[in-house]
Amino acid sequence: DLQVQGKSFNIMLVENRSAALTIGVNGEKNGGKFFVFTKGTFDLASGITTGDLFLSTLGKFETSSTLETKIESTTKVEVDATTKVEIKGKTGVDIEATTGDVKVEAKTGNFDVEALKIYLN
Repeated sequence: DLQVQGKSFNIMLVENRSAALTIGVNGEKNGGKFFVFTKGTFDLASGITTGDLFLSTLGKFETSSTLETKIESTTKVEVDATTKVEIKGKTGVDIEATTGDVKVEAKTGNFDVEALKIYLN
């Protein structure tokens, strides 16, 4: 096991467990931040053939890109929020089901559509 810490402490980061790599970032200088800089591509992956990858935070989770951001799965992609999910596109939003139906539900509220023109085929 390899463990790396930002400051020396008298306790291990992980006790009584096995970890391939554990990084603990503590200290006053960077406020507990962890930076990874790369000139090319940075890959964060789990497992060679199987394995889950969990990203969690007590604060905001943000991703940004100057090109495009792609979320892809061979099975299912879920977006779940306890309050509200917003999808915005500056030049448009496309929703397509190549096979199957597109279903929209508002179980306890209204389904509002606002547009300059509405086309029904």
